[in-house]
Amino acid sequence: MKALTTVLQGIQNLSNDEINTVVESIKQRRNQLAVQSAQSLNRGDRVSFTSQRSGAKMKGTVRKVNIKYVIVDIDGTEMAYRVPGSMLKKVA
Repeated sequence: MKALTTVLQGIQNLSNDEINTVVESIKQRRNQLAVQSAQSLNRGDRVSFTSQRSGAKMKGTVRKVNIKYVIVDIDGTEMAYRVPGSMLKKVA
């Protein structure tokens, strides 16, 4: 947490160009995390996530793993969602 506090304080002293560089770096890191999360899953894994539209917790089974996104068949429905890997959590 101390490192995060230092970073947040340091942002206050940055120029616009420097802030743009930081934002690009954050976007790249988010992409890396999404890829890592998605690639850690396999077809048939049980997962859960919180729907951004309704706020409901959804559970389902992984149908397909793409580079950053995962297709999840939702339990008890005929629906499938395309979910970023970073939003998914494995469940037992």
